[in-house]
Amino acid sequence: MLQVPYCHITFTLPHCLNGLARRNPWEVYNLMFRSAWQTVRRLCKKLKNVGGLPGMSAVLHTWGSDLKYHVHLHCLVTFGGYNEQDGQWHWPKRKRKIAPYRKLSGKYRAIFLKRLKKLMESGQVDYHQSYEELESSLPKKRWVVNHQWPTAETKVIEEYLGRYICRIGISNKRLSYDKNGQNVCIEYNNYREQKAGEPAPKAYRHMPPLVAMHQILQHQLPRYFPRSRHSSPAEALAKEGWAACGSNLRTPERPFDLHSEVGRGNSADNHPDPTRLIERRALPLRSMLGYRFSGGTPGARSSLYPV
Repeated sequence: MLQVPYCHITFTLPHCLNGLARRNPWEVYNLMFRSAWQTVRRLCKKLKNVGGLPGMSAVLHTWGSDLKYHVHLHCLVTFGGYNEQDGQWHWPKRKRKIAPYRKLSGKYRAIFLKRLKKLMESGQVDYHQSYEELESSLPKKRWVVNHQWPTAETKVIEEYLGRYICRIGISNKRLSYDKNGQNVCIEYNNYREQKAGEPAPKAYRHMPPLVAMHQILQHQLPRYFPRSRHSSPAEALAKEGWAACGSNLRTPERPFDLHSEVGRGNSADNHPDPTRLIERRALPLRSMLGYRFSGGTPGARSSLYPV
């Protein structure tokens, strides 16, 4: 990972498309990865937002805390990007986000629907409705894209990576069986009743064993489908000879201060040069250089995130 701030962005699939995702899980999940990356890439490419190529690690979740079908992507995005033309790292023009929320939501929706139309017209996505019928049934509201504030804390970033890449739908401590009532009980966080600044209150959901089994098994991904995918500007940096991962990379002379001058230009006095600050602990080298594991073939080149 680059030693720069990262922001946590969540892209959600509207619930009215859950049926489409259940029918075509591989195609829809893959489409979400591609749409989320293209949304971040295109908006960051614009000079009024960032003016550079960002890095992103995305992890797919198909569940909510109560195990209901809730498809969304957790993404860690570098707070800034590398510009190949001038060979410099560019910081976002805004202090706490890479682009306006409306732009993120609108671009994500537009890219997703455009590619979905092509897939349905070519017959790669099978559904009982045509694309026109499906599009007309979508509510006229923005799709949910949650952009958290950036953080420069390495520990927080590593916790995000470990929590979401290795996480499953439910842990044993939240699952119990009532022998008397012959019901399965699931403990979950009730985010609808959550108050600002407080943790979400706990709630409980009771269901017969067969229903509980279905709730858990519905989140099983298609065989060989990669849950996490990565893209990094280190590939572009390597072209300039800067990503010498085997060499000793210098440490910053002073730590990055997130609240000082983020979004106020690209002065080297305010920001350390991230092209020389590659952190090698959190992700494997293949992931950092834009590789991923797919279908049991390690080292296969990823066509998901074109530079």
